[in-house]
Amino acid sequence: MVWRDNLIKREFSKEEAEAICKVPLMNQNAGDKLIWNWNADGNYSVQSGHSRLLQSANELGPHRIAWKLIWKAKVSNKTKIFCWRVCNIILPSAKEDDFDRFLFFIWKLWNSRNASFFRNSNDVNVRIAESDKNCYKDFTEANMRSKRSDGYSPCRQWRSPTSNFIKVNFDASFKASNNNGGVGVVLRDFEGFVVGATALKLPIVANTATAKAIVAVIAIETTIDMGFSYVISEGDARVIMKGLISKEEGFSEIVPILDEAKSLLQQFDKFHINHTRQEGNKAAHELTKFSSTLDNDLYWIEDYPACIHQAILDDAVNL
Repeated sequence: MVWRDNLIKREFSKEEAEAICKVPLMNQNAGDKLIWNWNADGNYSVQSGHSRLLQSANELGPHRIAWKLIWKAKVSNKTKIFCWRVCNIILPSAKEDDFDRFLFFIWKLWNSRNASFFRNSNDVNVRIAESDKNCYKDFTEANMRSKRSDGYSPCRQWRSPTSNFIKVNFDASFKASNNNGGVGVVLRDFEGFVVGATALKLPIVANTATAKAIVAVIAIETTIDMGFSYVISEGDARVIMKGLISKEEGFSEIVPILDEAKSLLQQFDKFHINHTRQEGNKAAHELTKFSSTLDNDLYWIEDYPACIHQAILDDAVNL
């Protein structure tokens, strides 16, 4: 389905018409939802609300820059809050690790001053520095353990499916300069042979996330059209791949697209969803770059364009 762009351009202003045409039309008749536009997942959070207020108050001022730097720092929340109160105009420029330690240290100085004033505690400079070092070490080690234990480990190279499955890799690109994009889809069997490929140009699309959600739908539709029933869908966009397996109600702008993809997945007898790194998605990535130069959609059956030949060979070596 496509928008009747001539009618839309006639009835709406240029800006409104462009915004409308960027909305992808899905086959499912999903209802409207209210979303929070300043968070990637569409949900409101205190952090995003506070950030939006600061941005509205001073779009280009130092407060916004300071808040972004402080909020991204890998320190405790109490340290962030303190630093926001004292950093209004300028922040030190250093390596990320040095900046994080600086935030811990100045918070410790302030905390020791309060202890001395209110509790008659005489914390000398050496003890402050030692306490700061221990506090920073404990915090970073705790965060490292948390990252190691989340169980999420995407593949680093392409792996062939089992003998009765087809693996479909897909990727998408977006050019903000002209609001268009391209998609690439590559289907391979357990021996690494290409059984099909698709390269399409998206004439108008809102952003990268939307393009990557659309290609998930295109990849699944291509696989269905070719008659495969046992399928592994694989891409390098973590948000998209997690969205395809999530059973929670989402509120981001790409949710209706993902809902359509999940509905299409039910047509397979068996399917799996894999997230891979870009190294494991090279063929689809190269095909995506090629697709952005096209004037017409291209499809291949048991063949593929020369631009992805080296990527196919590289993946075959790793089998």
